[in-house]
Amino acid sequence: MPRDHHTQVLLNLVKNAQEAMPTGGTLCIKTAPWPGGVTISVLDEGVRIPEDHLSLVFEPFFSTKQDSMGMGLGLAVSYSIIADYGGSIEVESQPGKGTLFRLVLVADPPHTAREHVDATDNLPEDTRKQYTCRQEVS
Repeated sequence: MPRDHHTQVLLNLVKNAQEAMPTGGTLCIKTAPWPGGVTISVLDEGVRIPEDHLSLVFEPFFSTKQDSMGMGLGLAVSYSIIADYGGSIEVESQPGKGTLFRLVLVADPPHTAREHVDATDNLPEDTRKQYTCRQEVS
């Protein structure tokens, strides 16, 4: 995957996290090896995504933000970029715990686009939720 695509995906996730934490909070970005690639987790302590919106966040033009704050394309574009290179992106959001986006990037993408890779396949359970980042975002 070209570097500018990595950058676009991460900037979209960081921007969303920042907007979800209007009074500041912790943003953690963690990478971990994954068989055949790498996982990237982006965790924020912001306002959680309502459960009924979780299945919609990757849809084009879906947004809970006011009109002046975006068009609802950032996560849809990110999803498309990751899928085009054989990876995956998923989201979890819980009250009091913020939101976690987990990406899987494959080192050698398949030639057939959109071949799905589960973001938690082949990861030991004890490595899935270890976050120790503590840097305030303001």
